[in-house]
Amino acid sequence: MSAINWSYIFKLKEFKNYFDNRDLTQLSMVSKNFRTSLKSTIFESFNFRNLVNMKDYKSCIISEDNDNNENSIYWAVNFYKSLDSEFIDSKDLFKSDLDSFAYNTNNLILSDITDYYYLFYQIPSTFYNIKSLVINSTIIMQDILQYLLDNLAYLEGLELIGNRIYKRIEDSNNSINWPTNLKKLELGLNLVGYIDERTDEIILRPSKEFDDDFSYLSLYPKEAPYLILLDYMPSFYDDAECYDLLEFLRVNQNVQKLYIRVNRFNHDIFNFVKSYQNLIYLELSDLDLFSIINIELIDSQICNNLRSLNICLHHDNGFLHILTQQFPNLTSLTLKSIELEFNNLCSHVSKFQNLETFILEDYWLPEDSKELKFENFKNLLSFELSSGIAINFNEFNFNIDTSPKLKLVKFSRYSYHHEFDMPKLSPELEKNWQLGYFPRKLSFYRINQ
Repeated sequence: MSAINWSYIFKLKEFKNYFDNRDLTQLSMVSKNFRTSLKSTIFESFNFRNLVNMKDYKSCIISEDNDNNENSIYWAVNFYKSLDSEFIDSKDLFKSDLDSFAYNTNNLILSDITDYYYLFYQIPSTFYNIKSLVINSTIIMQDILQYLLDNLAYLEGLELIGNRIYKRIEDSNNSINWPTNLKKLELGLNLVGYIDERTDEIILRPSKEFDDDFSYLSLYPKEAPYLILLDYMPSFYDDAECYDLLEFLRVNQNVQKLYIRVNRFNHDIFNFVKSYQNLIYLELSDLDLFSIINIELIDSQICNNLRSLNICLHHDNGFLHILTQQFPNLTSLTLKSIELEFNNLCSHVSKFQNLETFILEDYWLPEDSKELKFENFKNLLSFELSSGIAINFNEFNFNIDTSPKLKLVKFSRYSYHHEFDMPKLSPELEKNWQLGYFPRKLSFYRINQ
């Protein structure tokens, strides 16, 4: 048996995804060869939280309280004024620690930070090659956020989700200027609060009035000329936010991949994105109200360029038929559905004449759907079914040989379900298909046509 070339294995995406950064660091201690191979993966990202957990930097939060609406109100050092010696020493220590890193990471993660945001100013001078910035569940000042975006010159990807963004009471600017090179934007669930600067301490509070709630960060129609991917989850969906999203889409028609995660369908947005000339992927996975929309409000425009669609459809009032007409060149469909009868569902889906990949998620599999019929899928290469209940493979009646190009069939259960038993294959199935078994996933690969 030949020796294993670990350098090739370390490069595999599956290998990197299986271990976290701490595991990889421990593994790198095995040998110099391992350290050389794993160094780029270990230092691919810089997690701010991990560093402050190891160091004794000065916190700028003095105390915390709640308002009448149970929103957290923080009393913090007013770093807009001159910092005292302790904070200056802390800032210098942080800068020194950053400079001691012998690598220049491409990915910066600011997650779960509530009390060290005054240190963020030191980041761009050290990590000047940052291409991806993740800010999640963090307190950050709007001007500091804008400073990072303005001074990370190579930034291409931004994830801004679930944060509290504070601004000065006198500041009337609610918009963010996106980096010129931005290609990927993930945005949602960001709250906007205010800074009270009347004393040496600043008060981080929800609004200008103590008994008011937070406002929400809106998506203003700012142009991002190189934006390819937009993943948008509004903080609170209403007609105003729908309008903001629509206006943003109007000035950024270069988007190729669009994810809209709202639970309310808007026909204006749906009709508009069909006009996108570059759109190849569309995900409307949380729109579980497709079933009650007025389909007469959907125009007849055809989108020839869309290749991949991910939607949620619990009931069908004719909307699925409209999709087959308006996206004729679709090659991949992911459909979240609970109650649609399987064979009726397939009769509609098979009308996507170019469909190669069909994934059926969250399927509850009614009793009359146990026979898998694929005779109308002329170009289908793979089918995957994941169920919201404990499906039993042995209850299925396969009828897949009528689909000439089908190469792969998968069944999967969620982690909270029991594992699959090893299935018993019929002689015919065993002859033509090879089983790949995992505890909660069964994969059948065609070996004989």
